[in-house]
Amino acid sequence: MSSRLYLLPVALLAVLLAACGQQDLRVRAMTTITATIDAGGCQPGQWIVPGGATITATLTNSSSNSAQWNVLIYPATPPYEGMEAKDVYVAFSIPANTTLTENFTAPAMPGEYLVLCSEAGRLDKTPKATLVVVQP
Repeated sequence: MSSRLYLLPVALLAVLLAACGQQDLRVRAMTTITATIDAGGCQPGQWIVPGGATITATLTNSSSNSAQWNVLIYPATPPYEGMEAKDVYVAFSIPANTTLTENFTAPAMPGEYLVLCSEAGRLDKTPKATLVVVQP
């Protein structure tokens, strides 16, 4: 038997497993997200949303300084402070010790979008988060 025939079942299995993983993300996609922001960044570090959906974001700033929650359109590298508006998909400023609830439309294009969230002026120094957009 040809070695190509042995590879066919392996390739088919790989495709099926990949499809299962994508389906799992769709099941976990939500239209409401929450984040707690402080000097160390934000928790949780990942949100999964359906593309093009209206998302309600509840952002709690637990620090004594103002905070930022920014979803970037394009991959970016530090320094993040002073980025141009064309690089930011959506941005929220949250006053100190405040919870802010805002709506935004998720990007239509599936993929992983970098989220910068921290006290204002510390975006370069904190762990990054991810907004994962999946097909609805």
